[in-house]
Amino acid sequence: MASECALSFDRVTKVYRKGKMALSELSFEVPRGTTTALLGPNGAGKTTAIKILVGLTEPTSGRVEIGGMPFSADRRPFQRLVGYVGQFTSVEVTATAQQNLELQAALFRLPPAVRRQRIEYLSHLFELDRLGDKRAMSLSGGQKRRLDIAMALVHDPQILIMDEPTVSLDVEGEREVWQHLVATRREQELTLLFSTHYLDQADRYAENILFINHGRLVTAGSPTALKELVEGDTITLSCADSNAAARGYELIEPLPFIEAVSVQGANLIAVAKDGPRVIARLVGQLQEAGLTVEQVQVSRPSLNDVYTLLTGDDFEAVDAAGRPIPKPQFGRPF
Repeated sequence: MASECALSFDRVTKVYRKGKMALSELSFEVPRGTTTALLGPNGAGKTTAIKILVGLTEPTSGRVEIGGMPFSADRRPFQRLVGYVGQFTSVEVTATAQQNLELQAALFRLPPAVRRQRIEYLSHLFELDRLGDKRAMSLSGGQKRRLDIAMALVHDPQILIMDEPTVSLDVEGEREVWQHLVATRREQELTLLFSTHYLDQADRYAENILFINHGRLVTAGSPTALKELVEGDTITLSCADSNAAARGYELIEPLPFIEAVSVQGANLIAVAKDGPRVIARLVGQLQEAGLTVEQVQVSRPSLNDVYTLLTGDDFEAVDAAGRPIPKPQFGRPF
């Protein structure tokens, strides 16, 4: 009987040279046939986890399983199971889309008939057959990314693993890529795991979310279930400037009816049950201290609110504060 779990980490730790710990006893499971987001701010350990899964780096300790099989030094059993799309394109820019797909098929030694069938199928699915003889260097970012993904699927894997698949794309390019990914997922019944630091992307496309930070699992669940962890409404109070917001934080944080509070620039973000009823009390508290509230907004909980509740930090602020994005490390998976 096939395992219902496509991928799993069991207390996986990764320590780089000079003692830098990227993952600390990280454990999670990815159910077969689902779309799962590995979500966290830059520097959370997402790329390290992906590189372990595709054999580009070794865990220091812990157990990794793919397709129900323990990961071992012999990568051959896993090469056919997994397709991989890294942060940085693997497209040969001097070649056409057709030539890139042919090269990838040759690397996997696909029989000629299978090769033709897969390339024709993927070219149609990702609309690469419309590109003609254009070299990849002349393609848009979205077109190159679609070609990257098609190349990762040439050998018909059961699992597709992607590291920040739309990080360098504009809004239209991102929409275009995800439109094709959703269609591919439906057509091929893939298990899809993608890392991202975009909250809206995880919320929109993932059935399950693995929220990680500092190399540890913060929480896991569906977007809806995670947002239900926040019992209340999100209240955004716009102050005059960041200094005023910081002063407001000191006033609001001790209030018994406030579940969580954080600062985003000149905004105070508070979570409270029955938000509309407590707005007047919050505004009054700030005004008594001589602080001006320029705008108030109430909304239902978001994934950012979940992160704030569980870590005490603001996800978007941590991202903007600039944990360094790892430099590209090239290598062939497995």
